[in-house]
Amino acid sequence: MILPNLIPERTLLEWLGAWSVLGWAGMLADKLLAKLGAYRISERSFFIAALFGGFPGIIVGGLMVRHKTSKGEFWVPIGFAAALWAAFLVVYYLPRLVNF
Repeated sequence: MILPNLIPERTLLEWLGAWSVLGWAGMLADKLLAKLGAYRISERSFFIAALFGGFPGIIVGGLMVRHKTSKGEFWVPIGFAAALWAAFLVVYYLPRLVNF
C-alpha cells in the first residue's frame, strides 16, 4: 500500500500529538475564559482542530476541567472527527498488521 510510504509514521504521530496538545490547551483556556466571562474560543475552532487530529486533547481537556461535558451537541462533531481518524489509522496500519 502506498499510504504509509507517503506519510512517515513519525510524522503522523507528531502531527496528532501537536494537534492534541493544541486541543487540550484550547479546552483549558476556554474554561478559564468562561470563568472570567471573557471572549470565548468558538466551538467551530474546536471542531476544526478535532478534524486536524486534536480530538484526543479536546476529549482529555474537556474531561479534565469538566468543560462542555454536559453539552451533547458539542461532542457529536468531536466524535465524528475521532471516527474519521480511526478509519484513517486502520487504513494506514492495516497493511503493516497483515504483513507482519
